[in-house]
Amino acid sequence: IDNIKTDLLNPNLSTTDIAKKYKISRDTVSDINQGKRHRDENRQYPIRTFYPNRGSKKPVSTILESEE
Repeated sequence: IDNIKTDLLNPNLSTTDIAKKYKISRDTVSDINQGKRHRDENRQYPIRTFYPNRGSKKPVSTILESEE
């Protein structure tokens, strides 16, 4: 659990990456991040408040501009 909490502080690892690394579900990682599982009184929750990988894909335009 402590290793998962440490990994949550690493912005280069997604919650999916962490889940795969420890062979647990992404929901479990999310619960640990939010303090729903294995809560430490000395830690502030959520552990990770910024999700750097969320929304990182740029939208693709599907509208073709007409030629003038």
